[in-house]
Amino acid sequence: MRHITVALLACAMASTATLEQYGSVTYRSDSLAGSSARTEITWGALLETGPLQLEVQDSYLVSDSGGTVPRWTREGNDLLVSARASFDRFLLRPDLRWRTAVAGDSILLGPPVAEPVSQGDVIRPGGTLEADLGSVHLYGFGRHWKRDMYTADGLEAGWTSTGYGGGGTWNTPMGAILGVSGVSRSHDADFGDLYSDWSRLDLSLASRPLELPTRTMVMADLQYSQYTGEDYTGAEIADRVFGRVRAVQSLSTTVSYNMTMAVAMDHHEDHWTVAKGMAGARMLFMLDRGGSVPSILNIGSSFSSSVVSTTCLDIFSRTHIYRGISLLGRIDARRTPTDIAGAPQTRRSVVLGGGLEYQMGKNLRCWTMIEQERTEYQEVENWGRFRAGLDVFPGVLEL
Repeated sequence: MRHITVALLACAMASTATLEQYGSVTYRSDSLAGSSARTEITWGALLETGPLQLEVQDSYLVSDSGGTVPRWTREGNDLLVSARASFDRFLLRPDLRWRTAVAGDSILLGPPVAEPVSQGDVIRPGGTLEADLGSVHLYGFGRHWKRDMYTADGLEAGWTSTGYGGGGTWNTPMGAILGVSGVSRSHDADFGDLYSDWSRLDLSLASRPLELPTRTMVMADLQYSQYTGEDYTGAEIADRVFGRVRAVQSLSTTVSYNMTMAVAMDHHEDHWTVAKGMAGARMLFMLDRGGSVPSILNIGSSFSSSVVSTTCLDIFSRTHIYRGISLLGRIDARRTPTDIAGAPQTRRSVVLGGGLEYQMGKNLRCWTMIEQERTEYQEVENWGRFRAGLDVFPGVLEL
């Protein structure tokens, strides 16, 4: 990774290069009193010169598990460095991810009876190689994770994971896309019986986006996955068939919608079972498309069923008022499972929010929103909270 970075910088000095940057800060409190719950700072940059690119994204998360809503959190820094080099029909993409933990996380590894451990830093180098041979596309990848772990008595223990795989797709003259791929993963730790490995072979059939009359586009794919290995309970991983259909339609220049349906079925020895299913739809109304800040109304709903079932309805609106100032509105209603003691097995919740947004061209966006949530825990609870964000895009810099 260091040599790739040096090569990119050398090319940037020898020829014309462009640098794009962006930054954002988001804040969310647990109550209107200002009790902090989550603050995230993100910075990113993209250096591009000819066939070479270098992208850096860094996020720093500060959060707590107290306040009104108990939650599992991870504090720390998340750095992702990736490069991209194109050579005729070949593409090389090495990358490195490094996550540091400010405070340890109590998590469970292995069987349900495993002792809780504290997770420290995680580093993950990897890379992908692609080849575009006309109607045939080939790829291969590899990843390696190294995690620092600490037991309850302070004993240090490492946990490593390795994943690699590859495959290819063929765009047939009939319009179908045939694919075959495989992946293998293995995990090992210095304590407990935490070693495991599994592999998967995928065979897929997909259609190219089919353009139908009345501004409609339909996409469909079908995949069969054959697994080898055991899950965390020691049972054999079942083979799976997954199918999905998606349709997108533009009713006019200002109104569009899309629908998605998917189902997965698992094969256990001599019988099939429905593992999960989902359906979703979303409609977008965009007014004053040619203006600097278009007004939008986004309505979406979804349903999923597996071991648990969830239902969601969300509505978001932005109404432009004057010179980049807009009114924001949000409704989020959900029916989800919960494991909180004393709460109903299926919990209902609704969030109502409103706020203001200001945009200065494409370079700056800031917003603030006050939300009211009503949900079921041991009893029906109702509280307000405050959210805000700032996004900055300095633009493209010629080097």
